[in-house]
Amino acid sequence: MNLDIFLTLLLSGILTGSLYGLFASGLTFQLGSLSIANFGYGSWLILAMYTTYFALKVWGLPLMVVILVLPPSYFLAGYLIRNYFLRQGTLASQILTTLGIAMMVDGFIVMVYSPAPRTLGIIEPLYYLTADIYVGQLRVLAFVVAAIALISFQLFLRRSYLGKMIRAVVEERETAQLMGINSERVLGIAFGLSFVLIAISGILMMHLFPVTTSAGAIYQLMSFLIATIAGLGNMRGAFFAGIAIGVMNSFLLYFASSYATVVLFTVFVVVLILFSNRTAGIKHI
Repeated sequence: MNLDIFLTLLLSGILTGSLYGLFASGLTFQLGSLSIANFGYGSWLILAMYTTYFALKVWGLPLMVVILVLPPSYFLAGYLIRNYFLRQGTLASQILTTLGIAMMVDGFIVMVYSPAPRTLGIIEPLYYLTADIYVGQLRVLAFVVAAIALISFQLFLRRSYLGKMIRAVVEERETAQLMGINSERVLGIAFGLSFVLIAISGILMMHLFPVTTSAGAIYQLMSFLIATIAGLGNMRGAFFAGIAIGVMNSFLLYFASSYATVVLFTVFVVVLILFSNRTAGIKHI
């Protein structure tokens, strides 16, 4: 393999991995900061991708409408799920509830959108850095949007009044309640915001990848892998861990595409074994 191919694969992996980091950051926030085990995470991502496809290709809506409608809709869904279905739940009930909701989401996709694979069929224009080194323009745009989304979320948590309330509830829930903060409402808002990250990820990923109804499980496991590597609750770490997984996947697809998924989830099992103690109880935000 010459240097040009190496650099092209590296850049492609970094840009694609930023998307992995974006959608995994929502899961690591849910698990590590909000202590909610959402086993329907992948299904919601697939729903966002199918909705984006149908809005653009079937319903003829402009992309701006999708951007303005889908994230707020996901925020509302996340808020309602947290405050009406997961409010008093134990870990076991969270797993069962989110799995049940995921089955409903999967059924909705099949019933409304059909289980057929979908793709926007976009021929991605390229940026040529040299005559032989290139990157996809959509991947560059996705990288920029993913970075802006995560930086904005971090700034919101650190600088805004509501963000400080979320951090206070996450760190010391009882103390926050004594200070007059409605913890349940704040946690519902925080969970809804994590769903906004899913919606943004789905819109971006639909422009780069085809989608099938069975892909949710793969994205769910990849999110767990990235969250475990980064440390639960560490959203910044999830972004960089996603880039690392993207680079690994880029080279695996080039050299051994048939074994890429097997290798990735072998890494997942190894990471779980090595880092399970390190990630327990972490609440980074």
